[in-house]
Amino acid sequence: MTRVAVIGTGVMGKNHVRVYGEMPEAELVAVVDQDQGAVEQVGRFYRVPSYTNFREMVKKERPEAVTVAVHTKAHHAVVKDLLEMGCHVFVSRS
Repeated sequence: MTRVAVIGTGVMGKNHVRVYGEMPEAELVAVVDQDQGAVEQVGRFYRVPSYTNFREMVKKERPEAVTVAVHTKAHHAVVKDLLEMGCHVFVSRS
């Protein structure tokens, strides 16, 4: 089973969270968003930890793969950091 997390809880991020929750080969371990209220709501619904800082989440939850569903202009910085932290990354255009 692959440990996965989703960064971004907008429309595309929520879709990825839902799909991971339905996949028997994936274990959703966390969700991340800068909007604390939004990410806490998604985290409660899917019963996973929620974070506002993706670096903290990676250090604590150790996902093997991360979906990045943030605004396009933030893709490069977020993906670069995740790759340097050893995560496999899937980038979703939001």
